[in-house]
Amino acid sequence: MNDAMKIWRAGVAAVQSEMLVKQHVRVASGQLMIGSQTFPLDSLSRIIVVGAGKAGAGMALGLEAALGPELLQEKQVTGWVNVPQDCLCDTRAIHLHAARPAGVNEPTAEGALGSEKILQLVQEADDSTLCIALISGGGSALMPAPIAGITLQQKLEITQFLSGAGANIEQLNTVRKQLSRLKGQGLARACRAGQLVTLIISDVMGDPLDVIASGPTVPNSTSVTDALDVLQHFRAETSLVGPEVIARLKALEPSTTQSPSVHPTVSNLVIGSNAVSVDAAVACARELGYHTESYVASQSEGLADDLGRHLFEQARQMHQRPGKHCLVSGGEPTVQLIDAAQRGRGGRNQQVTLAALVTAIDQANGDTSRLLDGITILSGGTDGEDGPTDAAGAWVDAQIAARVINKQLDPVDHLRTNNAYPFFEQVGALIKTGPTHTNVCDIRIVLTDSSG
Repeated sequence: MNDAMKIWRAGVAAVQSEMLVKQHVRVASGQLMIGSQTFPLDSLSRIIVVGAGKAGAGMALGLEAALGPELLQEKQVTGWVNVPQDCLCDTRAIHLHAARPAGVNEPTAEGALGSEKILQLVQEADDSTLCIALISGGGSALMPAPIAGITLQQKLEITQFLSGAGANIEQLNTVRKQLSRLKGQGLARACRAGQLVTLIISDVMGDPLDVIASGPTVPNSTSVTDALDVLQHFRAETSLVGPEVIARLKALEPSTTQSPSVHPTVSNLVIGSNAVSVDAAVACARELGYHTESYVASQSEGLADDLGRHLFEQARQMHQRPGKHCLVSGGEPTVQLIDAAQRGRGGRNQQVTLAALVTAIDQANGDTSRLLDGITILSGGTDGEDGPTDAAGAWVDAQIAARVINKQLDPVDHLRTNNAYPFFEQVGALIKTGPTHTNVCDIRIVLTDSSG
C-alpha cells in the first residue's frame, strides 16, 4: 500500500493549484504574461479577480504571488472567489468566500450571496480593467445564480434527483447551465472589463471548456432543448420539482438559448488536468521500479461498480506476469444511488474499491487464504473529497482483505447500499488528506508483484 499511496500522491502533487498558476503567470519588463498572452501594464487601470472551485484558494494564492505586492497595490487588485469552507486561508487582495460547508458539494444560500458579489464586481469594471477568472472543479455548486422563476432550492432538488438517477457531469451541467445566470458563458456576458482571461483546472474528462464548472466564460454548446432531453431521459417529471423546472425551461424565450456576443475579449487557458496528474504518477511508479502502463478516460466512465470489477480483472491479468507492474488510470465514474432511506455513506472512489474487493472475493470461490496476495488497488479523488465524506477514497490489498474476513464484514451489502465509508473505516483503508486545493477528477493505482 505504501507504494500505491506514494504514486497517487505524486499525481496529486503535480496539479497543485498554487504551483500551476505561478507556472503560467509572470511579470517582467512592464508586461503581465498569462500563458502566451502579454498585457502591457501601463494599459491596465486595475485588475479584478473572480472565480469559484475547490482549487480556488490555491489559485488565488498563486496569482497573488505571481503578481507580487507592488503590482497588487499599483493596479488596485481586488477579487472574490467562492471556495469550500475548509479551503479558506489568508490572502492579500482576493477575498475567499466560504460558499458551502466542507463535504457538501451542493449550492447554498452563502454560495448564492457570493455569486451576487461576483456579478457586481464584473459589472462595475470598465474597458481598462483586466478581469482574471479562476475556475476549477466544484465551481458549478460553488457559484449558484438561479434564473428568474427558479429558486435555489428547486435547482438543488433537480440536481440531486438527476445525480441520484445516474446522470453524469455532462448531463448535469447541460441542465444547470440553462438554470443559471453565471454558467454557460453567463459570467463573460455580465463582465464589463475590456479583457477577460480565465485560468482553468479541469475536472472533466477530455477537458471540454464548456463543461468545466459549467463553462462560465465559454459559449454554451447545449440548448434548452438539450436540457429538456436530459430531464425527460431521467424522468424528472416524476420528481417533486421536475414539473416546475420543465415548465420554466419551456417558457424561456428562444433568444435566451443563444450565446450572444460578449463585451470583453475572452480567452480560456487550461493549466491543469487529469492527464498531467496521471503522467506524474506514472513517472513516480517507474522510479519505484514498476513496469508501468496508463490510460486517461476521455469521457465519463459509466458506473463505479462496473469500473471496480474491471480494475480487479486488470489486476488479475497483470499479476500473471512476472515482476512488479503498475497501472495508473484517470477518470470519473458515476454511482447509482439506492433510495435515500436505505443509503449509507460513501463516494464513487470508495464504491469503485469496494466493487473490486467484492469481485476478488467472488472469484476466490471460498478460498480466501491468498485473497489479493500481491495485488493493491487504490482509488482516490484528487480534491481530497469523495462524495459527502472526509475521505478521498480507499484502497484494498491482502492485509485489508484479511481484516475484512476476520471482522466478518459483508462487502456485498455495503456495496449495495452505497455504504462503503463505514466499511473501509472499520478496516483502516480510507484515504484522508484534507483539502488538496486542486481537483482533476480521480486517480486509480493498481499494483501487482509476482517477483516472489
